[in-house]
Formats: sequence, structure tokens, C-alpha cells
Amino acid sequence: MALITIMEMFPDQAACIAYLERLRWQGSPECPHNVSLYISTNAMKRI
Repeated sequence: MALITIMEMFPDQAACIAYLERLRWQGSPECPHNVSLYISTNAMKRI
């Protein structure tokens, strides 16, 4: 994949994070410790 293609796919950090979240969670996030569907994001970890 060319660098230009990657830059077009992810014009900013938010687009990249959204892509990785979709890839990881496949539409239904759950807690890895207790399989809870109650989740929240930690804005401080998004640096």
C-alpha cells in the first residue's frame, strides 16, 4: 500500500482511531475481563 493511499484513508488521527476501533471490535465492543457490553472510552489515552 502506498503512503499516499494511507494518507487519503486516514487524513487525521480521529479517522485512524475510528478505523482501528471498527477493526478491533467489529461493531460490538465488550470488556475483555468480564465480557460486559457496558463500555466507555478514555479520552486521556487518545494522545
